[in-house]
Amino acid sequence: RYFTTFTTQNILGETVTEAILQEKDLTVVNIWTTWCNPCLNEMPALAQWEKELPENVQILYLCQNLKEGDEVTLKTVQTIAEKTGVDPAKVLVWTREGFIELERRLTAYPTTLFVNRDGRFWEYPIVGAYVEGYQKTVEALMSLALPAGVEIEIKL
Repeated sequence: RYFTTFTTQNILGETVTEAILQEKDLTVVNIWTTWCNPCLNEMPALAQWEKELPENVQILYLCQNLKEGDEVTLKTVQTIAEKTGVDPAKVLVWTREGFIELERRLTAYPTTLFVNRDGRFWEYPIVGAYVEGYQKTVEALMSLALPAGVEIEIKL
């Protein structure tokens, strides 16, 4: 399954498209909400882990209840990013058009996905706050030595 094309903004007001996925070999997409305590509790650990990631791996924080034009929630998300140390350039606004396929698959928050540079999901999502599990998944995925041209697709 492919990560759909999208155009959104980060909480700094900068435009972000699916091209951000092509910048790294692996993108960890953490889907969270402002009302989810486990989501908020794991964010400082995610911010710290983000600093330790290899250069070819990135984290995107996709806030499911932050919609375009919602200034109240935007201010809350900006405060959360500041207090937890999360990079605000990597915190994205949820757009229904761009993330409709993700929305259909969400069963709980946080949900964390692993996406390659082509937008393919590389692994089953991890549902629930489990930073150690995210780390182990990234280590395992990055250690795969696949011959050129071989693709992995695990359906969600």
